[in-house]
Amino acid sequence: MNGSKPPQPNDQPEQVEELQREIERLQAENEGLKKKIEGLEEELRASKRQAAPLSKGKRKANPKRPGRKAGQGISGIGQRRRNPSAARSWKR
Repeated sequence: MNGSKPPQPNDQPEQVEELQREIERLQAENEGLKKKIEGLEEELRASKRQAAPLSKGKRKANPKRPGRKAGQGISGIGQRRRNPSAARSWKR
């Protein structure tokens, strides 16, 4: 069917040797590919181990303290909210 002639009894030792060479070649190729995979997996693991993920670059030399300064109100004018009853008297 595939156009090749059926194996003859005297051809078998040659086929066995050819198949053994093929097996050795494939085993060597397999070992090389396994080493390559190990190297790639090591690179993948190394690429995942990087510095701080939330780092935004260099820090400022003299950063300001967070939040409002002491004594600063909501609008910056007064320090407290007015009493609601006192606020109503202004509207009248």
